[in-house]
Amino acid sequence: MQKILIISYSTIARDPRVLRQIEALENKYAISVCGYGEKPHEKNIAFYPVPHPVPARGKARLYNKTKGIYNALLKRFEVIYWSKEPIKYTLRCFEDTAFDLIIANDLEALPVALRLAGDGPVLFDAHEFYPGQFTRKRIFQTLMTKYLCKKYIPKASKMMTVCGGIANEYQRLYSVAPVVVTNAPDYEALEAKAVDPGRRRIVHHGAAVERRGMEKMIQLMDYLDDTYCLDFYLLPVHPEYYKKLEKLSSNNKQIRFLDPVRTSEIVITTNKYDIGVYILEPGNFNQEHALPNKFFEFIQARLAVAIGPSREMAKIVRENDLGVVAKDFEPESLAEEIKKLSAEDIMRFKRNSHKVAKELSAQKNKETIARLAAECLEDT
Repeated sequence: MQKILIISYSTIARDPRVLRQIEALENKYAISVCGYGEKPHEKNIAFYPVPHPVPARGKARLYNKTKGIYNALLKRFEVIYWSKEPIKYTLRCFEDTAFDLIIANDLEALPVALRLAGDGPVLFDAHEFYPGQFTRKRIFQTLMTKYLCKKYIPKASKMMTVCGGIANEYQRLYSVAPVVVTNAPDYEALEAKAVDPGRRRIVHHGAAVERRGMEKMIQLMDYLDDTYCLDFYLLPVHPEYYKKLEKLSSNNKQIRFLDPVRTSEIVITTNKYDIGVYILEPGNFNQEHALPNKFFEFIQARLAVAIGPSREMAKIVRENDLGVVAKDFEPESLAEEIKKLSAEDIMRFKRNSHKVAKELSAQKNKETIARLAAECLEDT
């Protein structure tokens, strides 16, 4: 049986994209996975947990920071990369093991995957667009990212990314041809629930991360009457920001913060709602082209979708008549679109989500992953 190594410096058991790679390949190949956390339950893999780097303190922290600035100023990006503890661990762990294929998730895993592979194939899942990841204030991270992209991306045998806009930009900059593999979840055999004309239930789920500007979805409710309610299921990734959101909504009885649920339970839990909402004002290239898990989970939950004019999401909403797209990213604009909807309109959108739920599920993506892996192996 051919051997495949998947490298991802993420918590594997909570990384849906990596889990779908495993599911696409585990029955045909001997899979090893290198990443953070514990082995995912019920996965037929060999798991190699990467120790989390221990933050330095005191003088050691100051020394490391000074050394990092010094190397960055001299553009010693290779030194910076290969000195990272997770990278050194991965090299030690697999330096004497041969694999038929290595799958590198995210840019951080690509150089070490290429070194371990030698002359063998590497399938690179870029996920998002790295040169557009940082703001102008983080100039050294931007310079290093661009360096790693330019040097290592063209060396990958094949490449995946999350949407067409990002694939096109990679192609323009690096003369590569990424295949689109979206973040769609598994298909759920659900039905669209009826809409209560006197109670419109809106939902948003995900991580409480400040850069996403989630205040706008709270402000949305200021423009909707009390026939609308909004429930949040948020992971408190940034606890202080989560508390800020709770405080901001504390005087609005239309808003509730409910306990987050497991990834596998999101779709079933939110199936009882009417509208999935997301306002993501683009602060960088990736946000401009965002096509996140939650968008596809709204569809699997058979919801109507209400969003700002995010390019990739808006394209799918309009093509399939799944909901409304505001003219801009202001809460009042989205509220105006929502207020135009009758119960029959919302039900039509929900039924349309049902129609495309299978097509926009993970099944096609898993088939694509399996095909790309087979092509990489055939080319060796």
